[in-house]
Amino acid sequence: MVPRFEYYPTRSVDEALTLLAEREGSEVVAGATNTLVDARARRKIPKAVIDINRLGDLRYARRDDGTIRLGARTTLTDCFSLPFFAEEAPVLEMMAAEFAGTLIRNRATLAGNIAYASPAADVVPPLLALGATIAVTSKARGSRALLLADFILGPRKTALAQDEIITELAFPADGETKSGYFKFALRNAMAISLVSGAVVLRMEGKRIREAGLALGAVAPKPYRVTQAEELLKGQAPTDALIREVARVAAATATPISDIRASAEYRREMTEVMTRRIIERALSS
Repeated sequence: MVPRFEYYPTRSVDEALTLLAEREGSEVVAGATNTLVDARARRKIPKAVIDINRLGDLRYARRDDGTIRLGARTTLTDCFSLPFFAEEAPVLEMMAAEFAGTLIRNRATLAGNIAYASPAADVVPPLLALGATIAVTSKARGSRALLLADFILGPRKTALAQDEIITELAFPADGETKSGYFKFALRNAMAISLVSGAVVLRMEGKRIREAGLALGAVAPKPYRVTQAEELLKGQAPTDALIREVARVAAATATPISDIRASAEYRREMTEVMTRRIIERALSS
């Protein structure tokens, strides 16, 4: 049974921001796929829920002067089904194809998965590899943008102030890219990642002009592996280089041991899967 809380459906961003500023302890939801689960389990019970699921002006995906812009209400199904993502951000399409199941994909949003700040958040590694920024808005201070890498501070902790709402995600639409994604879990659907990762390679002929490589579920928060990115930058990749990059990536991992897998196993799979996604990306 879900505990009682106040519920406010909203018709505009301004209305949502006003309610958020006025009601201490309130929580903004779009899909509510995490909020309701936590409330039922009595892990976290909001005093009020502000529902932005009807705000059509926050659900968009477009290319704008060399930048891809995604509204905060973009769902995982959007990433999986809209041709836009296959053309402009295939790494997000790959991720969405392995995210939960159909019912959850239809409700869950990119912004919601980010805001929950799970170390195993599936959405975050691809967006980190893309070099994403996140825009947040408050009634009192207006909008600000920050790197996604700086937005997530740790497990269930973000830089989002109590009176702010995530409004947009953005990343460069930058030339020829090759992408790869992996999610290693105990089953093929509705599973929490043991290890996840994404790579985005911006190519210049046969050389890698820029590289984005990010890992999830092997540290307190998903992160970019900058040491490995530097090894790839400017290189025409070889088997030896890819193996070295995978080794470096695994060396940065600080996973935990829990009921699902040991730290040693997670670290080993980080190396194996990193090598595989780079190879897969380069062959695409």
